[in-house]
Amino acid sequence: MKIAMIGCLCSLLTAGCLAQSARPIMNPPAQPGGTNQMPHPAVSITGVVIKVEGVDVTTPERSVLPVTAKEKIREQMSLRELLKEFGKGWLSPYSSIGSIKWFFQDGTVISVGPPPVTLDKTVKVREFKDKDI
Repeated sequence: MKIAMIGCLCSLLTAGCLAQSARPIMNPPAQPGGTNQMPHPAVSITGVVIKVEGVDVTTPERSVLPVTAKEKIREQMSLRELLKEFGKGWLSPYSSIGSIKWFFQDGTVISVGPPPVTLDKTVKVREFKDKDI
């Protein structure tokens, strides 16, 4: 009886491990020097591409939007509205929760995260300044 239970437990653990290995890894290995911090924006970083309901919502290249586009920012928006108004966002491979960001010429950044599971779910849009843009 004990052997059968151990066999079942091993099968469950193996299945769980295989299922875990199929998931995308959001946090890459630590960088040289032992930190896992995002490098300076002047360093070219390829973003992570994710899909929501089969639609690409991020792009590998980080783009900068004109300041005039900021007038379309609202505190609550759906991902579909964000894509319509600002295009695909950018997701850093160093993001711990998967924040999607859009950058503006004056250093303003808007961010939503973690990504919603549907395009029409309304999310809070956070706005802040990034002095390095």
